Amino acid sequence: MLKMLTAEHFTEGEPEAGRVLTAVASNSLLDAIDLLWAVASDRSGVAEASDLATLAVAAVSYAERNPRPVWLAKVRDDQDFLRRLLEHIKSDGTPAKTRGIETFGGWNRSVTRLRESVGRLGSSPARATSNTLVGALRGRLHREGAEFFGDVLAYLHQRETHGSNGAIANKVISALVSADQARQDGDTSPLIVIAHSMGGNIVYDVLSNLRTDLYCNTLITVGSQVGLFAELGLLPHADPAWATAGKVPTLPNVDRWINVFDRDDILAYATAQIFQGAKDFRYSTGKGVFKAHSFYFRRPSFHRRLAKKIGSSA
Repeated sequence: MLKMLTAEHFTEGEPEAGRVLTAVASNSLLDAIDLLWAVASDRSGVAEASDLATLAVAAVSYAERNPRPVWLAKVRDDQDFLRRLLEHIKSDGTPAKTRGIETFGGWNRSVTRLRESVGRLGSSPARATSNTLVGALRGRLHREGAEFFGDVLAYLHQRETHGSNGAIANKVISALVSADQARQDGDTSPLIVIAHSMGGNIVYDVLSNLRTDLYCNTLITVGSQVGLFAELGLLPHADPAWATAGKVPTLPNVDRWINVFDRDDILAYATAQIFQGAKDFRYSTGKGVFKAHSFYFRRPSFHRRLAKKIGSSA
């Protein structure tokens, strides 16, 4: 079930320089916001990322209430688009958290980062296909791949040697125990665990093998390899059960499992054909093979869609 890579899709006509966001917004304001915040978060630090996330909530909220605002027809270029968007966000009943980041300078930092990102969008080539660029990206992919498989080997060695007392597993288990204890102390909120990449494999291994006494209402794996690990026989719970029953049985301590993957993410795998009860959902980060794996959480639309999916029973 190893996933095959598919070719990138390009539109025949490219938007003119300085009007990339404007062109996207003419079809979907939410998509334009998604693109802008994804580019802005690419180079932001932790504090900036937090401010951008808060502002993104206000931007998405505005766009959902005003999907085709009248002012879009008057926009001259992308910088004008950003200026008008921010003005309307502020005048649209800005959420309290967004007003808070204005007070402490977070608003100014976010606006500066967004303006810089508009410039990057306007000056970037529509198609990056030179041998030099591809070669540089391939080298980066090789380094990241080596680091990932190094993490896999380190975790598996610790699990075989120390079980649940391994340093990596113990850190995850401690976080799950703390969350479970908080819920038992009177918090009636559902316990939702979101795990990215190797984190998904570890959380599944913990819940299915190392600490089956722990429980979560919803497990969400993003860009993860749990399906691949099952196929390779690296999950004690999955391997024998899958061989005899066709699919790995549902975990009794997990009520619901949502698995999200981008087809262009070479480190992401589907689960529904292997695990009973698992539901796969495709999401396009729009970043292609070399960046898809690290871009899920940088797009406001990902959080919006995930929140809706968590809130639904489908």
